[in-house]
Amino acid sequence: MIDFFNQVEAPPSEISRLSSYNDAFSPSSLGYWIEMSCKGGMDGGWYDPCCTDYNETIDVVADYGPCIDILRSWAKDNNLEQCLRLRRDMGAVPPRQTEVLFALPGLDFEDQLDAGLRAWQTFKIPDMPDSALEILKKSRYKGLLLSVVVSSEGFVRVGIQAPQPMIDIVIKSCQLTNCDENVFAAFE
Repeated sequence: MIDFFNQVEAPPSEISRLSSYNDAFSPSSLGYWIEMSCKGGMDGGWYDPCCTDYNETIDVVADYGPCIDILRSWAKDNNLEQCLRLRRDMGAVPPRQTEVLFALPGLDFEDQLDAGLRAWQTFKIPDMPDSALEILKKSRYKGLLLSVVVSSEGFVRVGIQAPQPMIDIVIKSCQLTNCDENVFAAFE
C-alpha cells in the first residue's frame, strides 16, 4: 500500500504516518479508498476496517487539535475504548481529515441515540436537523454508529449511522437532502 501512495505522489508526511501506524499496530488488514466528485475533484486515503484501541491509535493517525481532546473526553465519558474503523485522508493539501467510527453504547435504541446526540452537545456543534432526527427516531435501529471526522482545524462532520437501513429510510433521507433516491434504491 505504501508503494501505491508513493506512486500517486501522496505527501511524504502522510506516507510516513501510514508507515508509523503499520509499524505500531500491525493491523490485520488495511484498505485504501479513492473518492471522485461530479466536479472532477479527487481524494484518497487509507483505512483500518478492524476494531482498534481508539486511545492508542488516534495520536498516531490524526493531526492534533483541540477537537481531539474533546473527542477523547466524549469517548471516555461513554466508556468507548474501541473504534470500529479509522480512516485517513492523504490529500495533497491540508487540513487532512481523520474519521473514527464508534458503536454507540446502550442496551436499546433510545440509549444509543442519547449517547449519539450527547456528542453534538459535547462537541459544541449545531444540532442534527429536526427532520433528519425524526427519520432516525422512526427507524428505531439498534446498533447505531457514530462517525466523527476531525482535522487540525476542528470537527468536520459528525453523523449517526443506522447499519443496513430499510429502503424507505434511504428514500426519506434522500428526499430530505434533494438527492436522487433512485441511485440508492438500486443497492437494496
